[in-house]
Amino acid sequence: MSRKLICLCNLVEEHEIEAALRKGAVTSDQVKAITGAGTGCGRCVPALEKMVAEHRRAASLQSKLFPD
Repeated sequence: MSRKLICLCNLVEEHEIEAALRKGAVTSDQVKAITGAGTGCGRCVPALEKMVAEHRRAASLQSKLFPD
């Protein structure tokens, strides 16, 4: 399991953000609300937004490769 700390202010680790994305969060604001990441000083927001964007790209690719 990943133990990479993304948000120092709220001690949010990478795996917690990934879990929020797997559970259905699709925006940075949703991830912030679920995890608390990015709600302190804001220094982690670029990393958070990058993770959200990567998750969206992967989901989009998966839906193109395996349509319902």
